[in-house]
Amino acid sequence: MTDRIQGIHHVTAMSSDPQRNVNFYSGILGLRLVKVTINYDDPSTYHLYYGDPQGSPGTLITFFPWPQSPQGTIGLGQATSFSFAIPKNASAYWITRLSDAGVPFTTEERFGLPLLRFQDHDGFQIELVESIETPNPQVAWDNTPAEVAIHGFHGVQLASVRPDSTERLLTETMGYFLVAEENQIKLFRSPAPLANTVELTQSQVQIGRMGTGIVHHVAFRAEDDADHAAWREKFVTAGMRPTEFIDRNYFHSIYFREPGGILYEIATDPQA
Repeated sequence: MTDRIQGIHHVTAMSSDPQRNVNFYSGILGLRLVKVTINYDDPSTYHLYYGDPQGSPGTLITFFPWPQSPQGTIGLGQATSFSFAIPKNASAYWITRLSDAGVPFTTEERFGLPLLRFQDHDGFQIELVESIETPNPQVAWDNTPAEVAIHGFHGVQLASVRPDSTERLLTETMGYFLVAEENQIKLFRSPAPLANTVELTQSQVQIGRMGTGIVHHVAFRAEDDADHAAWREKFVTAGMRPTEFIDRNYFHSIYFREPGGILYEIATDPQA
């Protein structure tokens, strides 16, 4: 097995109206709607997948649209925001695009990288981070050229009810390493070329509540079924209680709550 988790596979979140969701993530952010399925645990609900044109692991943001769900509360025990990777010097393009779409935003710098921070219509906390040195031509889609397009995930930010325990699982079991600390945020990185950062923030004080505008779970990557099985055993040894293997048709999954209350999934890359 690999001794380090190879970054983020996908992030799954809860949204309200599915058409508004498509309009925002495909129409404004320029992501491709790569797949529409059902929520296999709730077949009455859609499952929307957005990513690069190939639907590659590390680029996928997925949503369960539950229009009748109450608004969630961002807080401890959750992934509180997700960030997408864009090329260096692409912020000017996105400032214009977000302004034209009427999306308020702020600009800042964190861990030495410029970023734009904004929310979608459900209140998701989203960032575009200038972390791509060389644009990948394969991510160009529709009217968004590769030189400015979203390339996939930069990372996620977590708020743990037990941050020390969350940190130990990330570093001692999952193979992330601490690379920087700034303004009550610790930055961890994996060796993956994309979707490789996890931030652990201590700025949240309230307990999070599930609902629209909230990340449901963060999925990390396993290479194949053998790697998946080895990681499950490693998490059991670390004191976690992962589910049995679940067939999601396109990949296989296990789930567990890490010590800080955040729901993790370990998902295999699609196999040819």
